[in-house]
Amino acid sequence: MSRNFAPESSGVLRTAFVSGIALLLLFGAGLVVFHNTVGFESRGPASFHALLTDYDFRYRRLAETGAAFGHRQLADLSAALDHLESRAQGVENWLSLLKRRRHLAVRAEAIPGTALRYAEIYRQTALRAWDAFPLSEPLAAVAAAALVRDAAITADTEERLREILPILTSAAFVPMRLDLHVLLGDFNSPEIAAQNLLEDGRASPGFVVSTMGQEAEEVLVALAILRALEGETWEAFVAIQTALNSGWDSREFIRFAAEFFYDFGSLSASAQLFHSLPGNEALIRQADALWLAGYTGLARHLWAMLDDAPAELAYGFRNAGAIESMALYNLAATAETAEEERALLARLVAQSLPGDMYRELGLIRLSRFMEGRGAVAALETERGAAGYAQGFPISALIDLEI
Repeated sequence: MSRNFAPESSGVLRTAFVSGIALLLLFGAGLVVFHNTVGFESRGPASFHALLTDYDFRYRRLAETGAAFGHRQLADLSAALDHLESRAQGVENWLSLLKRRRHLAVRAEAIPGTALRYAEIYRQTALRAWDAFPLSEPLAAVAAAALVRDAAITADTEERLREILPILTSAAFVPMRLDLHVLLGDFNSPEIAAQNLLEDGRASPGFVVSTMGQEAEEVLVALAILRALEGETWEAFVAIQTALNSGWDSREFIRFAAEFFYDFGSLSASAQLFHSLPGNEALIRQADALWLAGYTGLARHLWAMLDDAPAELAYGFRNAGAIESMALYNLAATAETAEEERALLARLVAQSLPGDMYRELGLIRLSRFMEGRGAVAALETERGAAGYAQGFPISALIDLEI
């Protein structure tokens, strides 16, 4: 038994030795593959950065002596960037490359006959970068800026820009997204806006106020109207009020806010805004808002002021006579007694001219205080020879009343 032990033990040792050698070889092969693979990946960026450093050195050396920049130097630097592009592997590499392409394009603007060529090289490089990483927001933004820089927006350009728009979702890029909507003509008409803006969730009134400031006033106005038409009135209300609270105080914006609040039910706020605007037209709108809000006494006070307004204060309205007719009619329509109403209507008809809308409305109301024949005679006279002599058409309202 002891004689058989040694051979059996040596067999086991040989097996273990061979297995160990095999594992060592496999492990070594794995290290070689790992080293080669990782080494190749790491050499790529390292080569890019080495070339980038060399390019920057050459560019700075030329830039320090501006007279040295010429056609040949631009061509040499552009060729160096071509070589650099062949080593670009990630978004950051492409952004570094594009930064230098842009600098070179700007430099070319000072050299006759080169600006268009290097601008187009920059544009095409930006598009290749975006094509390489189509979901990259920074590269999409650079491509969009390159497409619209000093270039007409053709059908092909519009197609590319509309492909880029959905990618620009981060807050930092939303102002650019809205700018692109403007450049693409999406604010040119309600139909176009409804087609191209309503589906863009980032094109919100609130975001315009919070990020773009008062220079985007017209954009906010358009988006607020679109949101209101889609039934999202509250979002528009909040954005407009936030803008007002932030100091958006141009006369045009305040008037828009007043009219928006008037149309969509915030009548007291509308009256306050109209109060801050000059002219009798704003006073008229303020009185209307107050009356609709239930403040009849305040509205009548304003109409009484308008009834006495001198002609030189007829700012923004047809003439002082039209303002007075409107004021008298509204005072009559809200009079507390029939006697007051009749007296105001009689005054309105006596001092106004045929063709005045409020005169016709006032005459119709006044005729209802008359007996039948007298009322018909007054109405027929209004639409008769005197009216034709003035060149005014027959009033449908008077016809209906007769």
